[in-house]
Amino acid sequence: MEINSKAFGNEYDWAGYSTITEFSFGESGLRLVLSGSANSESFVEVLFTGANAFQVLMECDYHAYWQKDNFRTNHMIYQIKSGGWRDRVGCNYMQVLNVDYDSQTEWLVTANDYCVSVVSGSAPIVREFLEEE
Repeated sequence: MEINSKAFGNEYDWAGYSTITEFSFGESGLRLVLSGSANSESFVEVLFTGANAFQVLMECDYHAYWQKDNFRTNHMIYQIKSGGWRDRVGCNYMQVLNVDYDSQTEWLVTANDYCVSVVSGSAPIVREFLEEE
């Protein structure tokens, strides 16, 4: 199944070597913090207040996603329009979520180590903490 995606948010020159440094899920939603290299002071916080399901996999385990050039920008967040995790589990959707399938959007947060697929009823909220040059 071919994956159709759309970049979301800003591009970062350090996206290619970013890492997920914090990960939490609670009452406020799914919260991820991504950072650049060890000597960088730049961070991006991503909050999904409407997260209903998520999976965390090593970047190499997303092999199907990297088949096309959908993710060749310096973005770290992509909206998955079709062909992603949400569509692959579509026939068993109620085993993954107990919510309306059509009201949910899949998002992919990419990093150099782990990546996170998120099925959410709302777009992510992004907050930047960028090192001044």
